[in-house]
Amino acid sequence: MTAALEEKLLDLTANIENYVSATSDGLSLYQGHHLDKTYVLTPRAYKVPMRIEAVARTDSSNIRLKYGKGQIIFNWERNHDSLRCGEPSKGGAYNNMNGRIPINEWNHFVWEIEPDFMRVTVNGTERLFLKGKFSNVKGQAGIGSAFRSKVDIKSFRVAGEETDPPPAPLKPLMFEYDETHISVPQGSLETAVQWYSHHLGLEPKLGFGPCSLHPSMKGTLMQFPKGRGSLYLITVSEEPEHFQVNREQADHFHLQLMANDVKVAYDYAKDNGLHTSSLFEERGKVWFHLYDPYGNRLTVTQGKDSDGESAGSGIYGCVMPIVTVSDLERSVEWYTKVLGLKKSGRGSGDGDVLLRGINRHNGANVNILQLVHDPNCSNPTACRPGIRQYFFVERHNLKKAYQRAQKWCPLIAPLEDKSFHFYDPDGNRINVLS
Repeated sequence: MTAALEEKLLDLTANIENYVSATSDGLSLYQGHHLDKTYVLTPRAYKVPMRIEAVARTDSSNIRLKYGKGQIIFNWERNHDSLRCGEPSKGGAYNNMNGRIPINEWNHFVWEIEPDFMRVTVNGTERLFLKGKFSNVKGQAGIGSAFRSKVDIKSFRVAGEETDPPPAPLKPLMFEYDETHISVPQGSLETAVQWYSHHLGLEPKLGFGPCSLHPSMKGTLMQFPKGRGSLYLITVSEEPEHFQVNREQADHFHLQLMANDVKVAYDYAKDNGLHTSSLFEERGKVWFHLYDPYGNRLTVTQGKDSDGESAGSGIYGCVMPIVTVSDLERSVEWYTKVLGLKKSGRGSGDGDVLLRGINRHNGANVNILQLVHDPNCSNPTACRPGIRQYFFVERHNLKKAYQRAQKWCPLIAPLEDKSFHFYDPDGNRINVLS
């Protein structure tokens, strides 16, 4: 390594300093006990056109290149073949199946960003080409690891015009949306997987259980074909406070499923003896509630992007969960101030608001929740039903996140076992893990 190259690496700024160390090869990023995203950034920002060039290796998953609001993920923890892209202008998600790189081998990465397109290559082979409007993008460039991957960096170079003055330090990210978890009774996981597979078309992703919130928890990640959404089916062998589930109570949080034809899906449910609500038609929309064998409520809505592949019910995917609230304006303020979510202008309508945030597993800035106004929404008691929303907080931010929740929430559980829960103004439960 040349002296100039070594100096360039040492100029990079770590988001969590004690997770980064200098080695004979360059730098090493690793946190073996936590799931934190560890990365190093250039001290200055760069304008488009610009080019990032790095030589790095991973021992397992997750090498992540960062620039502006975007990132490129290789060896994604859920599927090494899936290249996950957040484009740098707005963080919009674009994915393909060119993400796999060899482990424990040095790889040469190049990310070129021009005003009207971007290109990513690995070892000289193009992995991604994307057209876009990037002329006004400027930001720091970086490289990192995640989900316990060990990433070694031999070189990291950036070519482009630097901005002046330097950007303000990055604010620590608090809450990232993890996944929708559906709890089923102990001993029911296998039959639950069969029910969700047969009637909804979900497929188990073997080897990808849920995060270890508690030693008693087991689960299966279920995915719709062609990346149309996913959820976790989980069960616990005991009921500590954080995982209590009262299956006799109504809930205000439920998952939205997409169907080719809602009325066909409704007829399928009736013909197969599935528990449903009535069929609702209002403001040009048609939907109904479908209940799994354990009382968990799923809302079936009309999809818009089916490619013809679906289960016998015609259900082919899921979209962001719904949270029903009694005062929409108050709830929007609460979710933005407490969880740091942003109101989305696109897709929000009369009586509902879409909220954007960071998806923990791919880093994309996307719509993650839909708040829907219901004037009859009543305050539930503390125990919640089996479908829950989970947010992830990196370990070094956990105490600060808890203090923020305490400030806004009179009802909050103690911080124990790297997790806690609290409630929005309508009693909808927010679960936090680290």
